[in-house]
Amino acid sequence: MALIPWEREVPVVVADFLRKHGRDTTQEAFDALRVKGVSRVTSMSDLKLIAKVYSRKYRIPIRVSEEPFRDQPNADALYVYKGRKGVIYLHPILTYYPERYIVGAIEHEIEHHNIERKWEQIL
Repeated sequence: MALIPWEREVPVVVADFLRKHGRDTTQEAFDALRVKGVSRVTSMSDLKLIAKVYSRKYRIPIRVSEEPFRDQPNADALYVYKGRKGVIYLHPILTYYPERYIVGAIEHEIEHHNIERKWEQIL
């Protein structure tokens, strides 16, 4: 099976680690990745810049935070819909992934947002 472009750029050790340790706290995950010698692929400032660009383009708040992921330990991006308002959250672990993956994750969550808006109009 052929890999899609962003999959070729993700360090295999990161994907394997996340599969095995998905329920660790973020700090434990970062510490363990550091011990394995894995470095970040995207800086935190670049992650926030990407979030800012997409937030302005699609007029939806996008925040980088680990708090909403406490109940979703294996997720790296979430769309949270709360009473006519939606927010996309990005997990800091995304700094270990290339920009193409981050953009794909944001676009995926924007699709969830669009579906919620459509259903809101129908119901």
